Amino acid sequence: MLAIIPARGGSKGLPGKNVKLLGGKPLIHWTIEAAMRSKYIDRVVLSTDDRGIAELCASTGIEMPFFRPDELATDESLAVDVYCYTVDRMQRDHKLVEDEYVVLLPTVPFRSFHDIDLAIEMYRENNADSVISGKKVDFPVEWLLSVDPKTKQISGADLAKISGKNRQSFEQQFIPNGGIYVLKHHLVKAQKSYYFNKTLFYEMPEERSIDIDVGYDFKLAEFFLEQMQSENL
Repeated sequence: MLAIIPARGGSKGLPGKNVKLLGGKPLIHWTIEAAMRSKYIDRVVLSTDDRGIAELCASTGIEMPFFRPDELATDESLAVDVYCYTVDRMQRDHKLVEDEYVVLLPTVPFRSFHDIDLAIEMYRENNADSVISGKKVDFPVEWLLSVDPKTKQISGADLAKISGKNRQSFEQQFIPNGGIYVLKHHLVKAQKSYYFNKTLFYEMPEERSIDIDVGYDFKLAEFFLEQMQSENL
């Protein structure tokens, strides 16, 4: 199966995050190494617009057959368009025949190759349309409130009802963590979505679901890595 690792150069939340050193190696290398250890992935492709990222990853053995076009490397570019473009190019120019593929965001460094393998097995054993990884939400989504930017007035669907309930009274819900997307190209291309009639959820624990977007996330990842290393001493 093909794995796509998307890594745009122009991150705004944490500039240069994909190449920032975590535990002595670039952040993106964590994901490349996990992909290459998966027993189901036989091709790992980097999708980037940035020559610096491409050069930094060259030593890992990842494929970088083409650069992402500028129109797919802006803040407004949709990730789904990047994946469709990449698979189309791989099928047209680089002998890819499979319809299925995996997307692994480089901002989720602690997702393991075991996670990747288990998600792919879930996809195949259940003949799923897609599998999305994620984690439990530690608060009810009903607690999310709208706040008027001027008056600071709080509003919500039913504030009186939710304020009288304990957290345990709400249904447990989940959120994608960006770690693993197992997808079918023809469905993604036709519907511009990751969610279909049979989309399954692969649950990952909080500690492997850290998704680095801003500086705080990176510090959290560093702290967690230090804790793991100290426990293994």
